[in-house]
Amino acid sequence: AGVVLGRGVGNVIFNNVVRGHVGVATPGGDGIFVSTAARGNFIVSNRVISNAKYGIRLRGADVGNVVLGNRVFGRNIQGAGIRIENNTRHTVVSGNDVRSNVTGIVLEEAQTNIVASNSITRNLGRGVRSGFSSSANRFVANRVATNGGAGIESAQPLDEIVRNISWRNGGH
Repeated sequence: AGVVLGRGVGNVIFNNVVRGHVGVATPGGDGIFVSTAARGNFIVSNRVISNAKYGIRLRGADVGNVVLGNRVFGRNIQGAGIRIENNTRHTVVSGNDVRSNVTGIVLEEAQTNIVASNSITRNLGRGVRSGFSSSANRFVANRVATNGGAGIESAQPLDEIVRNISWRNGGH
Protein backbone atom coordinates (compact mmCIF):
# COMPACT_ATOMS: atom_id res chain seq x y z
CA ALA A 1 0.00 0.00 0.00
CA GLY A 2 1.02 3.54 -0.51
CA VAL A 3 -0.20 4.86 2.86
CA VAL A 4 -1.26 2.61 5.77
CA LEU A 5 -2.93 3.87 8.94
CA GLY A 6 -3.92 1.42 11.69
CA ARG A 7 -5.37 2.14 15.12
CA GLY A 8 -4.73 5.83 14.53
CA VAL A 9 -6.83 8.60 16.05
CA GLY A 10 -7.04 12.15 14.70
CA ASN A 11 -4.52 11.78 11.87
CA VAL A 12 -4.58 13.71 8.60
CA ILE A 13 -3.57 12.20 5.24
CA PHE A 14 -3.46 15.33 3.07
CA ASN A 15 -2.40 16.35 -0.43
CA ASN A 16 -0.46 13.22 -1.43
CA VAL A 17 -0.07 11.55 -4.81
CA VAL A 18 -0.41 7.78 -4.32
CA ARG A 19 0.21 5.83 -7.50
CA GLY A 20 0.86 2.35 -8.85
CA HIS A 21 1.08 0.18 -5.71
CA VAL A 22 0.94 -3.58 -6.23
CA GLY A 23 0.59 -6.61 -3.97
CA VAL A 24 -1.85 -9.36 -3.09
CA ALA A 25 -1.98 -9.50 0.72
CA THR A 26 -3.96 -6.89 2.65
CA PRO A 27 -3.18 -4.01 2.38
CA GLY A 28 -0.82 -4.67 -0.52
CA GLY A 29 -1.99 -2.94 -3.63
CA ASP A 30 -4.24 -0.39 -1.94
CA GLY A 31 -3.48 3.27 -2.47
CA ILE A 32 -4.55 4.40 1.02
CA PHE A 33 -5.52 1.78 3.64
CA VAL A 34 -7.07 2.68 7.00
CA SER A 35 -7.64 -0.30 9.31
CA THR A 36 -9.01 -1.50 12.60
CA ALA A 37 -9.83 0.93 15.40
CA ALA A 38 -8.86 4.01 13.42
CA ARG A 39 -11.20 6.87 14.32
CA GLY A 40 -11.54 10.55 13.69
CA ASN A 41 -9.05 10.58 10.82
CA PHE A 42 -9.14 12.82 7.75
CA ILE A 43 -8.19 11.66 4.23
CA VAL A 44 -8.26 14.92 2.29
CA SER A 45 -7.27 16.21 -1.16
CA ASN A 46 -5.18 13.24 -2.27
CA ARG A 47 -4.70 11.98 -5.83
CA VAL A 48 -4.93 8.18 -5.83
CA ILE A 49 -4.09 6.71 -9.23
CA SER A 50 -3.86 3.21 -10.76
CA ASN A 51 -3.29 0.94 -7.75
CA ALA A 52 -3.64 -2.85 -7.96
CA LYS A 53 -6.55 -3.19 -5.52
CA TYR A 54 -8.53 -0.29 -4.07
CA GLY A 55 -7.85 3.40 -4.29
CA ILE A 56 -8.91 4.26 -0.72
CA ARG A 57 -10.04 1.49 1.65
CA LEU A 58 -11.36 1.78 5.19
CA ARG A 59 -11.58 -1.69 6.75
CA GLY A 60 -12.97 -2.00 10.26
CA ALA A 61 -11.96 1.61 10.66
CA ASP A 62 -14.42 2.15 13.49
CA VAL A 63 -16.12 5.56 13.61
CA GLY A 64 -15.95 9.16 12.53
CA ASN A 65 -13.47 9.16 9.66
CA VAL A 66 -13.75 11.66 6.80
CA VAL A 67 -12.82 11.02 3.15
CA LEU A 68 -13.02 14.45 1.50
CA GLY A 69 -12.07 16.02 -1.80
CA ASN A 70 -9.90 13.20 -3.17
CA ARG A 71 -9.41 12.31 -6.84
CA VAL A 72 -9.47 8.51 -7.22
CA PHE A 73 -9.03 7.25 -10.76
CA GLY A 74 -7.10 5.24 -13.28
CA ARG A 75 -8.41 1.71 -13.03
CA ASN A 76 -7.76 0.74 -9.45
CA ILE A 77 -7.79 -2.73 -10.92
CA GLN A 78 -9.25 -5.25 -8.48
CA GLY A 79 -12.00 -3.22 -6.98
CA ALA A 80 -13.49 0.06 -6.06
CA GLY A 81 -12.10 3.54 -6.16
CA ILE A 82 -13.31 3.91 -2.54
CA ARG A 83 -14.29 0.91 -0.40
CA ILE A 84 -15.80 1.14 3.10
CA GLU A 85 -16.05 -2.26 4.86
CA ASN A 86 -16.07 -4.46 7.97
CA ASN A 87 -18.07 -2.43 10.48
CA THR A 88 -16.80 0.98 9.47
CA ARG A 89 -19.48 3.35 10.81
CA HIS A 90 -20.30 7.06 10.91
CA THR A 91 -17.81 7.87 8.14
CA VAL A 92 -18.38 10.73 5.71
CA VAL A 93 -17.33 10.31 2.07
CA SER A 94 -17.88 13.66 0.35
CA GLY A 95 -16.67 15.85 -2.48
CA ASN A 96 -14.58 13.13 -4.13
CA ASP A 97 -14.02 12.65 -7.86
CA VAL A 98 -14.16 8.86 -8.39
CA ARG A 99 -13.79 7.81 -12.02
CA SER A 100 -12.42 5.17 -14.36
CA ASN A 101 -12.18 2.37 -11.77
CA VAL A 102 -13.77 -1.09 -11.80
CA THR A 103 -16.49 0.19 -9.42
CA GLY A 104 -16.84 3.70 -8.01
CA ILE A 105 -17.76 3.49 -4.30
CA VAL A 106 -18.60 0.25 -2.45
CA LEU A 107 -19.92 -0.28 1.08
CA GLU A 108 -19.78 -3.86 2.47
CA GLU A 109 -20.68 -4.62 6.10
CA ALA A 110 -20.80 -0.86 6.67
CA GLN A 111 -23.45 0.97 8.67
CA THR A 112 -24.64 4.57 9.16
CA ASN A 113 -22.18 6.20 6.75
CA ILE A 114 -22.85 9.22 4.56
CA VAL A 115 -21.83 9.30 0.89
CA ALA A 116 -22.61 12.83 -0.34
CA SER A 117 -21.77 15.28 -3.10
CA ASN A 118 -19.35 13.01 -4.94
CA SER A 119 -18.80 12.86 -8.70
CA ILE A 120 -18.81 9.16 -9.67
CA THR A 121 -18.31 8.68 -13.39
CA ARG A 122 -16.95 6.37 -16.10
CA ASN A 123 -16.40 3.31 -13.90
CA LEU A 124 -16.52 -0.08 -15.65
CA GLY A 125 -19.23 -1.45 -13.34
CA ARG A 126 -21.55 0.17 -10.83
CA GLY A 127 -21.18 3.75 -9.73
CA VAL A 128 -22.17 3.12 -6.09
CA ARG A 129 -23.01 -0.18 -4.38
CA SER A 130 -24.33 -0.81 -0.89
CA GLY A 131 -23.71 -4.52 -0.51
CA PHE A 132 -23.53 -7.41 1.92
CA SER A 133 -24.65 -6.62 5.50
CA SER A 134 -24.65 -2.87 4.99
CA SER A 135 -27.51 -0.81 6.36
CA ALA A 136 -28.70 2.68 7.24
CA ASN A 137 -26.25 4.39 4.90
CA ARG A 138 -27.20 7.70 3.25
CA PHE A 139 -26.46 8.53 -0.38
CA VAL A 140 -27.17 12.22 -0.92
CA ALA A 141 -26.61 14.66 -3.81
CA ASN A 142 -24.09 12.55 -5.71
CA ARG A 143 -23.55 12.99 -9.44
CA VAL A 144 -23.45 9.47 -10.91
CA ALA A 145 -23.02 9.18 -14.67
CA THR A 146 -21.82 7.01 -17.55
CA ASN A 147 -20.92 3.97 -15.42
CA GLY A 148 -21.07 0.50 -17.00
CA GLY A 149 -23.45 -0.84 -14.34
CA ALA A 150 -26.22 0.65 -12.24
CA GLY A 151 -25.69 4.21 -11.07
CA ILE A 152 -26.59 3.49 -7.43
CA GLU A 153 -27.45 -0.01 -6.23
CA SER A 154 -28.73 -0.96 -2.80
CA ALA A 155 -30.64 -4.01 -1.63
CA GLN A 156 -30.01 -3.27 2.03
CA PRO A 157 -32.41 -2.25 4.80
CA LEU A 158 -32.76 1.37 5.83
CA ASP A 159 -30.44 2.85 3.19
CA GLU A 160 -31.55 6.32 2.07
CA ILE A 161 -30.99 7.47 -1.51
CA VAL A 162 -31.89 11.17 -1.75
CA ARG A 163 -31.41 14.00 -4.31
CA ASN A 164 -28.79 12.24 -6.44
CA ILE A 165 -28.39 12.94 -10.14
CA SER A 166 -27.97 9.76 -12.15
CA TRP A 167 -27.78 9.52 -15.93
CA ARG A 168 -26.49 7.34 -18.77
CA ASN A 169 -25.50 4.40 -16.54
CA GLY A 170 -25.58 0.81 -17.79
CA GLY A 171 -27.53 -2.21 -16.61
CA HIS A 172 -27.72 -4.13 -13.38
